[in-house]
Amino acid sequence: MKTASLYVTQHQSAVSLDYINEAINIYSQYEDYKRHLTICYVIKATNYMHLGKFEESEEYFLTAIKTAKELKDEFYEAMQYHNISILYSNFDKSQECINAIKKAVRCNEWRESVYYISINPKTNKQEKKASIPNKTVYFTDDKDAFQIFDERTFMLAINDNVNEKEASKILLIDKETLKTKKEVVMENGFIPTKLKRINDEIVAVSYNGKVSFFDENLNKKKSFKFYAGNSEILLNDIKFDDSNMYVLIKGFDMQKENVLGEITSYDLKSGKKVNTTPLKAKKEWEIARFELLHNE
Repeated sequence: MKTASLYVTQHQSAVSLDYINEAINIYSQYEDYKRHLTICYVIKATNYMHLGKFEESEEYFLTAIKTAKELKDEFYEAMQYHNISILYSNFDKSQECINAIKKAVRCNEWRESVYYISINPKTNKQEKKASIPNKTVYFTDDKDAFQIFDERTFMLAINDNVNEKEASKILLIDKETLKTKKEVVMENGFIPTKLKRINDEIVAVSYNGKVSFFDENLNKKKSFKFYAGNSEILLNDIKFDDSNMYVLIKGFDMQKENVLGEITSYDLKSGKKVNTTPLKAKKEWEIARFELLHNE
């Protein structure tokens, strides 16, 4: 299911559907996995929405809503009414969209769910709470999109993976007040999934193969493109050191000489490719991750 979720965020719908159909076949055999099954239906519906298949998408969103009701999960039910409202909006079904939104907002928990929470690590109690000014923007699932900017500020990347009508943003958030200090709207098509503070710069990476650099005031300085794969080879992971960016891409099938994919390094100053290392294994992997180890 996690693999299918990864591919749906990268708009690799055909691949995501293969994985999610397999997951549905497994989870549907066990009553205790009904919640997992509901998540699968949402992923499948989102894939069909990306493919422009209205009837199929509607069917699986409605199935997810039905299952959420059976689980008596009002919050998740409201989430899916919101998601299906986006589907109706995309296909110019205004009244259906309005009806779905009305059902979503009946849930108080869902209406108030978009916020930051500050928790005291000593007492484990909530200290502050603030809403996030995101309208219909969806937050990235990648933990690397929420980072420490400095001792007084967080930085957060948010994007609209479903509706795709809201511009992606990077927010600077005050740690004490949780108020947004500054935001920058990203260019069309740039969906930030990873943020990194390197010296005096903020580096933002879009999954479709572009890196942008900003100064401490979120003024854009430069950008460069990198190879993020294609329909058969997908971006799986990115890491940084002070001078280079390392990009891991992996294919769906094992290639010649047991090659799964490759890790390519790029110079952050010039944007030029530095080196490519093939990734080899005896068996296929669903998802690949890596870490940079620095010798003392």
